[in-house]
Amino acid sequence: MAACECRLDNHQHAVPGGVSLRLANRGREGEGSWEAHHIVPESGGGLDKIDNCAIMCWPCHNKTL
Repeated sequence: MAACECRLDNHQHAVPGGVSLRLANRGREGEGSWEAHHIVPESGGGLDKIDNCAIMCWPCHNKTL
């Protein structure tokens, strides 16, 4: 299990403390759901590399779209 890696100041973190993200819930809504987030968007030249990735809970990731 993992925790949301959202570090953006304008996000009021949507996942209550202690909620873990579940591998099987990638790309889904609900408790434990998550998505891989490009820190530098692909459209801005960001690469599909681990150092350009953050694991974000679904509510936080939706705020970046």
